[in-house]
Amino acid sequence: MARAKKWRMIDTLAVILMLCVITFFVVDYWLGASGSVHLRPLERREAELREEIRALEAKRDALQSKIDRLSGPEVDPELLDERLRRATGDVGPRDVIIQD
Repeated sequence: MARAKKWRMIDTLAVILMLCVITFFVVDYWLGASGSVHLRPLERREAELREEIRALEAKRDALQSKIDRLSGPEVDPELLDERLRRATGDVGPRDVIIQD
């Protein structure tokens, strides 16, 4: 009988210990340094940075397009004229100037 009580007590302590360990890992998952609470702001920042990357890539593509039109075997005459007038300040009275 005493032996059964001893094993029951050991089983109870084992269950309590397992619950403590599980509780520790659950709390660490939510509140730890790499837990869910800390990941949300990082995920938002990642989304912002990805959007900024997309905008910079679009800007880079637009600049590359201008470079391609100004260099190579065939130069875009309108773009060349616009750049030349902007650089020299040679603008006619009926010209419309749009600056980036």
